[in-house]
Amino acid sequence: MTKNSPCKEITIVIQFIKKGMIALKWFLSIVQIILGVFLAFFAYKQMNQNHLDTWFIIFTVFSLIFVLWFAKHYDKS
Repeated sequence: MTKNSPCKEITIVIQFIKKGMIALKWFLSIVQIILGVFLAFFAYKQMNQNHLDTWFIIFTVFSLIFVLWFAKHYDKS
């Protein structure tokens, strides 16, 4: 019976994390697109200005998190 080397286990964990990062990137992209559609819909319907401001702030904050977080991720690799 042979034991797995620690390097092999670490490699498996790293591959799992990379797959999770890709899934998270797709999830964040989809949520960002949905927020953009809501923002465009509210602007088109000329909803109450408070609703439009709220959606714009949510979309902007989410976009900044998405861009800055992935920029840090790509700088490390």
